[in-house]
Amino acid sequence: MDWEVVLTRTGTGSDLRGSGGGGNGGGGDRAAANAQAQKSSEMRAGVADKMKKVQGLSANKSAGGDGTYLSRVPIGKLRKLNADDLKEIWEHYDADGNGYLDREELKKLATECVERTLKMFADQLREANPNISDEQLKKEVDKERFFLLPGKGDGKRDQTQDMVRMLVQKLDINKDGQVSRAELMMQWNSFSSDLFKERTAEGSLDCTIM
Repeated sequence: MDWEVVLTRTGTGSDLRGSGGGGNGGGGDRAAANAQAQKSSEMRAGVADKMKKVQGLSANKSAGGDGTYLSRVPIGKLRKLNADDLKEIWEHYDADGNGYLDREELKKLATECVERTLKMFADQLREANPNISDEQLKKEVDKERFFLLPGKGDGKRDQTQDMVRMLVQKLDINKDGQVSRAELMMQWNSFSSDLFKERTAEGSLDCTIM
């Protein structure tokens, strides 16, 4: 009779079990054990992948990101995305998967565009003036809202709706009030290169985008 060493689940020792003699029960046990081990390995891999994503988001927030999708994409890359990037953006914002961005989905995209644009300019100010206080930084960014975002930008209104209108104006080619995947793929880089264009940290009148 052949013998094999099988580790007990308690980890306190080994158990000698016969694998020869009658039938193929030993082979069946080994197959089941292998299947269980494979399943456990896949579960661990899945957990590890989720942890990496969580850690990546946490790292982004620690680095000053606001946790939105656009905040996780470098500003230079946002100005010109490739086909794979555009597909990822589309899948993120087409929440119901119906192939169109409706007003609510456009509003989410617009909100993140506003936040990303203001953060871009704030980062430029901070880089040019490392000792600037948070209060002064906010005042400077508010002064430039008119030049950075569509609409009046007087600091007394939420410009998200203005951004929605700009998105529709720039992306909605057939003017049906919503944005299709094909329209976003064709028009995004033209829109984003204008919105996220490089500006001087001091701000200037030629920053106006609409």
